[in-house]
Amino acid sequence: MDTRGKVAGIAALVIALGLLVVPKVVPPCTDLVTTAAGGQMPMRCFYTFRAQTLFALASVAAALGLFLVGGRDGRKALGGMLVVLGIMMLLLPVSGVIGLCRMDGMPCHHTAFWHNLLSAAQVKPRLLVGFLPGLGLPTSTYINEMPPTTCD
Repeated sequence: MDTRGKVAGIAALVIALGLLVVPKVVPPCTDLVTTAAGGQMPMRCFYTFRAQTLFALASVAAALGLFLVGGRDGRKALGGMLVVLGIMMLLLPVSGVIGLCRMDGMPCHHTAFWHNLLSAAQVKPRLLVGFLPGLGLPTSTYINEMPPTTCD
């Protein structure tokens, strides 16, 4: 792996570990909601951050895989996996997916801000690298050597 690949792998690992640490540093809501039957259950944000923790664990595994996979295609696939995981983590706080508390002052909104910031940091560089010129898939030398065909 070249130096640029190592730096990208380290950055991906730091971001993924940051996604794991955010709920510990900026804890989400711990309040319970009373149901119609009189029972209590966690608010929606509890489930959002549980799911984000699982996606963050998968991101750590993919980031570690960047160091273990030898081929360029394998690293590109893991980079694509990191993009998909980052997009999924960005979508979890949306009310149509799992959502957050409705009150803006609740702690889960602060946690979601840091999660969204790190999730976007996980997605954006990978998308930029995928669209930069010269970093696409290598062209085949066999296709360039084929003679032109003529149609009769």
